[in-house]
Amino acid sequence: MESWLHPLFDAEGMRAVDRWAIEDQGVPSLELMENAGRALSVAAAELAGGRPVRVVCGKGNNGGDGLVATRFLRETGFDAEALLLWPASELSGDAELSLERLGGAREVEASRLGAELSGAGVVVDAIFGTGFSGAPRDPAEEAIAAINACEGAVVACDLASGVDASTGEVEGAAVRADLTVTFHAAKTGQLVAPGKAHTGELRIAPMARRPSPQPA
Repeated sequence: MESWLHPLFDAEGMRAVDRWAIEDQGVPSLELMENAGRALSVAAAELAGGRPVRVVCGKGNNGGDGLVATRFLRETGFDAEALLLWPASELSGDAELSLERLGGAREVEASRLGAELSGAGVVVDAIFGTGFSGAPRDPAEEAIAAINACEGAVVACDLASGVDASTGEVEGAAVRADLTVTFHAAKTGQLVAPGKAHTGELRIAPMARRPSPQPA
């Protein structure tokens, strides 16, 4: 491949990359989550301007990335809080470990999310990742509406929730991000309509460790 060419991945391609990193390269899956969360925290810190950051978390690995980002932001002095849309008991394995490292997070009803996001300088969308397809259902659908209505800048974790990573299709509600921090490489759905319109600025973070956010 020419040096000026950059690969695009669909959802299955990214699952294959994750398997390669974990099984062939011996990178623990939790370390991948730590690296992703660190990159996400750097982007959120840049846009927050010292104002509070609120991270809306799903129950899968995308939510786990958000929990890691919250921890890094707190460690550098930010008023950062993770808000769980589903009970903590439903978190996936690595996300559950990330919640323990964070020291816990509040479970918030989607109907109350708008009030929780009020005053935030940045809202991080960490609800769905590249494995999502179809139309979001509540509580995600209502949460997406609250994120889109917030006054702060919106940073999407890997992919704007509601966008199909492989096709760019949007079948229902979808987050309108100002910035998307995606991992390893761009996804096809981020560069074609209508997904492109929900992505905002696209920042690609490699799997290797990124710098930590600057203190607030």
